[in-house]
Amino acid sequence: MHLHQLRYFVAIVETGSVTKAAQKCYVSQPSISQQMAKLEDSVGHKFFNRAGRKQELTEAGKLMYQQARQIIESVDSTKKLMSDVRDSAHGKISIGINPTIGPCVLPTLLLRLSDRYPAAMIEVREGVSEVLQSACARDELDIVITASPKIEASLESEVLMEDRFYIAINSDHPLASKDTVVLADLATEPFILLDDIHCLARQIEHFCFDQEFIPKILFQASHVITVKQLLMTNYGVTILPGLVRDENYDKNISYFSLDTDEAKREIILIKKPDRYINQVTEEFMAITREYCGQLMVNQRAG
Repeated sequence: MHLHQLRYFVAIVETGSVTKAAQKCYVSQPSISQQMAKLEDSVGHKFFNRAGRKQELTEAGKLMYQQARQIIESVDSTKKLMSDVRDSAHGKISIGINPTIGPCVLPTLLLRLSDRYPAAMIEVREGVSEVLQSACARDELDIVITASPKIEASLESEVLMEDRFYIAINSDHPLASKDTVVLADLATEPFILLDDIHCLARQIEHFCFDQEFIPKILFQASHVITVKQLLMTNYGVTILPGLVRDENYDKNISYFSLDTDEAKREIILIKKPDRYINQVTEEFMAITREYCGQLMVNQRAG
């Protein structure tokens, strides 16, 4: 039994075919089939009930898959640990982050990390929470920063900060001259919201529902920057989290606090409990906790 055979076996299970596994592992199909035959011979069990092109696991195959995954993860973790011991300053970190959070915090976080670990290799993947969490569970990402309240069972999470919701309108809008604006004032106003693929959009819609308010949605955007651009042309109104407020950019956008404890989302850090965390990743998490704490204090003060 060899490690490369276990990797081939896991690839077949996870891709569903020998052909796709061969492509993923960059080997020929006959080679991967030959190695599977040797692996089965070495343990005296067949791993697949082969019915046409479908690869259905036998009971022995199911058990082997669990063990193979653990062995591969342990070996990869050990290699990473030894690499960090050899040269901790050249550590690597892979980060997943939501697009409604990344532009607001990543520039500062990465700059601070680079100051302390200038030789670190940093990989960032931006995407929706469900996809990023799945990648983290597969050990493709060290950590994920998200606002989704739904966390995969195999992952652990910690709350970094509370991010308050604000009513946002164009500064030339008649409501902008008021001292306070409440949801009822927006009953007839056209709303600009994010597409439902974003957890932020779903959270805002749930908040409105809980407040017995139904927004008249005129436009659903893919990016926060689009929402802001439309606000600047007085195309409609919206609700945005405090994290996306930018004093330098939002010159003609007025923000009004929502006077209820439910008007918020939580920014969450997610990681796999048994995944080895190197020094660079530990430092990045510490920087993130500190910075998010500062942001939350600023929101409460403002």
